[in-house]
Amino acid sequence: MPRSKDFAIAISVYDKFTDVKILTDIFRRNWGGNFTIVVCSSHPNPQAHLADCDIDDLLTTENIPFDPQRYPTQTFQLHLTMRVMDSMRKTCSRCAHSDAPYTIHIHADGYPLSWPHLKALGETMRRHGKVFAAKGSG
Repeated sequence: MPRSKDFAIAISVYDKFTDVKILTDIFRRNWGGNFTIVVCSSHPNPQAHLADCDIDDLLTTENIPFDPQRYPTQTFQLHLTMRVMDSMRKTCSRCAHSDAPYTIHIHADGYPLSWPHLKALGETMRRHGKVFAAKGSG
């Protein structure tokens, strides 16, 4: 009988597919935990780049324009923020429906470096009644 998951990992990425593969390798082959891994990308064809990657779900963002030449700076920044938020919303929502008790959101180039520290984060979350963690000030 498979053991329950330790964490759900929500990963947002545009085209840093090598980073996603490294992260997946770290989680699946180097750490002792059991993870659900969900990735969301704004890239036009992430499936072609991640077909051989051991992830549970691959999602894509809505078709939000991303062209700094076509839009003024403020509009471009708004579109960028909308893409990031859409990715976070989709990955975290999918992770929330997994059997993992905790979800952590990361960007593909934001590596968590220690399984003992991630486990400790989970324990802290459990003690404080939290189910979601994100890096950054937001």
